[in-house]
Amino acid sequence: LDDVGILSMISQAHEFEQLKVRDEELHELDNLTQECCEIPIRGGSENVHGKVNILLQTLLSRGRVNSFSLVSDLEYVNQNVIRIIRALFEITLHRNNAIMAARFL
Repeated sequence: LDDVGILSMISQAHEFEQLKVRDEELHELDNLTQECCEIPIRGGSENVHGKVNILLQTLLSRGRVNSFSLVSDLEYVNQNVIRIIRALFEITLHRNNAIMAARFL
């Protein structure tokens, strides 16, 4: 898995299915994509997986979010992605896949 695949896999986690893409967020999500996302977004900002991917990359690049709803979703992504990545790290470590475990760190 490359970085695009890892971020895509994480953004499709079941924990994020309850998030919604609101019409008023699309403009800011597009701006965040241009400013904060170095890794291509699969699916774009119009779907939940793309939104989570954008918010995750915004977290990693320490970008700023202005919309209150996006701030709330960003915090939700932050709390859940820590658990997801930790679980993926533990699984790959248990399977003796040191290279993938290091990528999750």
